[in-house]
Amino acid sequence: MSNENLDLEKLSADDIMALYRKKLAEEEQKEQEAKNQQIKELQAQRQDIVTEYKKKLAEIDKQIKKLGGKTSSTAGKKRSGSGKDSISSQILDMLKSNGRMSAKAIKETLESAGHEVKYLHQRLAHLKRTNQVKTPERGFYELG
Repeated sequence: MSNENLDLEKLSADDIMALYRKKLAEEEQKEQEAKNQQIKELQAQRQDIVTEYKKKLAEIDKQIKKLGGKTSSTAGKKRSGSGKDSISSQILDMLKSNGRMSAKAIKETLESAGHEVKYLHQRLAHLKRTNQVKTPERGFYELG
């Protein structure tokens, strides 16, 4: 069926519906191609902005390091906890050598060793959840 010289009177309802569906599909395809092109352009713009941002951030970090400060990329990193000197592993070592200890004694021991002890209750709760320590009574801990 050719689009040229169509006589609508001679077309059946099915032929008209087929033409309608074909035209609709063509329009949807053109619309999708336009959206895809716009997406590509926006992604390119985004990449340019990210690249520029990283360059500026690197320049600022370099100046901060030059002055002896820590950058946010290194200052805020968390320890993995798997290191030999992590607070959690030191708690486990203390409990191994001392047996049962109170939370207060654990905190005092860590602080006397020069460690900044933040969120001790959360660390102990994590060790308890992972069955590394247990609490025989409130406020006291021992190896699990």
